[in-house]
Amino acid sequence: MRTQSERRPAVEPEPQKRTCWAAEPVALHLFGGEALLTQDPSSGGWTWTGKGADGSHGTAGGGTRYGTREEAAAYMGAFLREHGS
Repeated sequence: MRTQSERRPAVEPEPQKRTCWAAEPVALHLFGGEALLTQDPSSGGWTWTGKGADGSHGTAGGGTRYGTREEAAAYMGAFLREHGS
C-alpha cells in the first residue's frame, strides 16, 4: 500500500492558465425577425445584431457589451418586438 507522500508528486504542478474563450453564438427568431447573440472573447461581454420583420437592421449600439447573455437577449428581444409583425 502506498503512503500519502507516494501518491502525490513532490512538486505540485502549476494550475493551467485559462485563456478567454467565447461561447457559441445564439440565433433567435422572434416576432418574425431574427437575431444573433455573440460573446466577445476579449471582454466576455455579450452583444447582438438582428433584422426585424419589417426589414429594419439593428445592433447593440456604440460598441455596447452586456454583462450577461440574458441582458443582451432582452434588448435584442425589445428590438425584434418593436420591428415585428
